[in-house]
Amino acid sequence: MNNIQAYVRLYKKSLKITCGIINGVCSEVTVYVIKRKDVNFSFLYVESRKNRIFGDCELLYGIPAKITNDLINAVIKIANEKSIPKEIITFIDNLRENIKI
Repeated sequence: MNNIQAYVRLYKKSLKITCGIINGVCSEVTVYVIKRKDVNFSFLYVESRKNRIFGDCELLYGIPAKITNDLINAVIKIANEKSIPKEIITFIDNLRENIKI
């Protein structure tokens, strides 16, 4: 994933993910992110998929506000290196412009 690759390139360290709580979506992408001041993923729990809130291939990604712009820029750089379609890069640029930090 470009997000993980961008993180590793930007911070020169492996991404450490904390997960595994049965109903831990909020703690995994909110509490851990605030407490550790670092990114984290949630692979979601069965009920969130069962109720069709999230699909089988979705996960959530919590990012501290202070590093959001740096990570977005790193993801865009990787996308440009991989010749990602222009529509996706435009979408990411628009997303970045709408984030107020």
